[in-house]
Amino acid sequence: MKFLNKESRHPIYLNTDIPAWQKDYTMQEKVSDIRLMGNVQLSQIKEVAEFNRLEIQLRNYSLKKAGKKYEGETFLLKLIENQIKDEVTILFAGDSGDGIQLTGGQFTDTAALLGNDISTFPNFPAEIRAPQGTVAGVSGFQLHFGSVELFTPGDHADVLVVMNAAALKSNLDSLKKGGIVIANIAGFDKKNLRLAKYEDGVNPLNDGTLDGYKIHEVDVTKITRETLKESGLGTKAVDRSKNMFVLGFLYWMYNRKLDNTIRFLEKKFSKKPELIESNIAVLKAGYYYGDTAEAIASRFEVKPANIKAGTYRNIMGNEATAIGLIAASQSGGENFRLNANGIVFNEDSGDLDFRVESD
Repeated sequence: MKFLNKESRHPIYLNTDIPAWQKDYTMQEKVSDIRLMGNVQLSQIKEVAEFNRLEIQLRNYSLKKAGKKYEGETFLLKLIENQIKDEVTILFAGDSGDGIQLTGGQFTDTAALLGNDISTFPNFPAEIRAPQGTVAGVSGFQLHFGSVELFTPGDHADVLVVMNAAALKSNLDSLKKGGIVIANIAGFDKKNLRLAKYEDGVNPLNDGTLDGYKIHEVDVTKITRETLKESGLGTKAVDRSKNMFVLGFLYWMYNRKLDNTIRFLEKKFSKKPELIESNIAVLKAGYYYGDTAEAIASRFEVKPANIKAGTYRNIMGNEATAIGLIAASQSGGENFRLNANGIVFNEDSGDLDFRVESD
């Protein structure tokens, strides 16, 4: 629970007794952390999203914390609803240089450490990289995590995170109707819209394409640059950190701690302390954005799954296929051989061929 100063947008956290006005509103559990001192009058009350948030103007009062008093100001009281979910599917999508696989992998690791059952589906673009900003160059990572036993990476996503217009265009069909879209609005400028083959003047964020979905438009690029403006890093290095903002925001939305990813960053960039500091700063900026953004009225919680204790194998699709083929040959009493050359350049035709031979 917090108050936001409408001028500074910074939250003021308060330790609390139940406010005097609580008897007029049945929100005892939700408003138990606020101490209001003096006579309190309420005006301009606006109910939004089933009591998740109230705009309240407080007059003739003082708020006291750590010896400070806040008097005669207008604050926004933000009530966050915490929804329990049995399972959630998140689809991260963006250019192959946006760190989508790392972002999805970190959320997956954190979910696994919290005891959730997980299933993932990384979707890599071609090895020969398509032009940046195009549909062909989109990288995706789908994660299904839950407090119940899972068997697939999820049919349709509950949340779609898109870093540019091409990512939205290629993945919107994978999102459930009524699902959440988190869009980096910097990736929907004229250049990105043109590269994604949208018609001139058409922007899917405001043309009705996303009617029926919950949309969170966030200028991830701008906030990342603002966070690191004193870091001394170049623009390219700064922009590489924007995936950490998205990850931090999703951690806030799903009640995840930052500790595991902070340890990962400290190890990954152990010889580049400036990158440790910058990535952690942006990760925290994304987390705190969820705290301060007015449009976000709900958080979600997925409890640990009831999984039997034991040793489990974490495998990717190719590994699973190979193990399955070997098991089939053993159970059938037949020898098995697979020759796979992957992508081969055909000098005669100039084409790229995919060849597999087996017997």
